[in-house]
Amino acid sequence: MSNSLFVTASGVRSPGFSDLTGSPTAAQGVASLLTASSVNLTAQTASIGTTTLFAVGSSGAGIYRVSYSGIDTSAGTSGDTLTVTIGWNNGSAAQSFTSSAVSLSSVGAEIAGDVFLFSAASQNITYATTASSVLGSPQYALRLRIEYLG
Repeated sequence: MSNSLFVTASGVRSPGFSDLTGSPTAAQGVASLLTASSVNLTAQTASIGTTTLFAVGSSGAGIYRVSYSGIDTSAGTSGDTLTVTIGWNNGSAAQSFTSSAVSLSSVGAEIAGDVFLFSAASQNITYATTASSVLGSPQYALRLRIEYLG
């Protein structure tokens, strides 16, 4: 929420915890206005299979934003690549988004973005990575955040 602002009758201001008063909470099955879940992985050397990022509660249907970043932290050889996949169910069908590939042969190369999605209640929002043609010893860091938008 560091990049979010609220417009009020008295002007524009940054959000605070008091802004959550009356909002659904994670205990009620809905993520708060703050980050609902995060992943911070370093020194990854292989693909990561489908993993739950956030389990949407029974009253948690709504719009979510998943932010992702994959960074090459130790170069492999030419042709090594990484993609990030986000999965969810919108109540009609399972959906997925796969990022473009980033090279794992250049330290500092990064793939990052945001995925806006509608998740039905009682569904998992997931992530996975695919590290392809991994030769040498490439390593990457993966960071994910998920926020409930309403």
